[in-house]
Amino acid sequence: MLALLAALAVLALAAPTWADDIEEYRQAKASYDEGDYQRAAERFGRMLDPRRPEYLKDEKLRRTARPFHIASLIALERTAEADAAIATHLRDDPFYAPPRELFRDNVRARFDAIRTDIQPELDAIVQERERKERERAAQAQKLREAQARRIEQLERLARQETVVERRSRWLGLVPFGVGQFQNGNRALGWFFATSEAFGVAGTVASAAVALHRGMTDCRQPDPETGEPIDCAELDAGYHEAQVANFVCFGATAVLVAAGIIEAQVSYEPDVRTTRPRELPTPLKVEPKIEAKPEGALAGLVLRF
Repeated sequence: MLALLAALAVLALAAPTWADDIEEYRQAKASYDEGDYQRAAERFGRMLDPRRPEYLKDEKLRRTARPFHIASLIALERTAEADAAIATHLRDDPFYAPPRELFRDNVRARFDAIRTDIQPELDAIVQERERKERERAAQAQKLREAQARRIEQLERLARQETVVERRSRWLGLVPFGVGQFQNGNRALGWFFATSEAFGVAGTVASAAVALHRGMTDCRQPDPETGEPIDCAELDAGYHEAQVANFVCFGATAVLVAAGIIEAQVSYEPDVRTTRPRELPTPLKVEPKIEAKPEGALAGLVLRF
């Protein structure tokens, strides 16, 4: 908003100056058209002299006024001044040629003569301007390419969404591979989950067998078959179940401890991952004109 107000203020201040320049030019041109070359030369001279308050601020208007000043000087036979002004004008616009419909043949001939005299200088000016134009074009191309790369980079970043996964150290204390799954190591998680599950199952099964054999009275016949029970065999089976129970329980405890330790060592509090994200559809502004019996409607249509 401040920039807009500043621009409007500059335009408001520049408008009277531009109007004054136009009026000065019109008066000088009127003197030239009336054949009053003395007055025309004086007025154009003041407008082209940067030391005078009447100096034209607009470059295009100065370029328009200078040939009429030159023509007025030629008409007054002030040749030296005219030649100097022609050289200045050609240095400013090397390709300028006085229009036949505006200037007499002697004016155009004088321009051609001065052009021939300073042609090498004009060629050097043209070459220097072409070089600067190429440099400006190359610089503009570099800026466009840099802007395109920046936009491409911004779009690439915008198409990726960063997701932060908050992990808990407490979950690393849970057995059955829970800590490994949280840390993203699924293979190790499945190993601890299955091995610890088998260990727990073996511990429970062996404990059940040992309990059953320990509660069986070998002095009584087998309740299912009615045959006598071998006490030595029953005792040996009990001890085997106990050993299996101890082994399964110990292996399970070792696996649980190893899993917890590994989960704590591999623990990362925050894990950042990226995933693709669709960009919003660009806003389109389209003009719309609709004719109705009572008139016409004109407006803008916004499309998302």
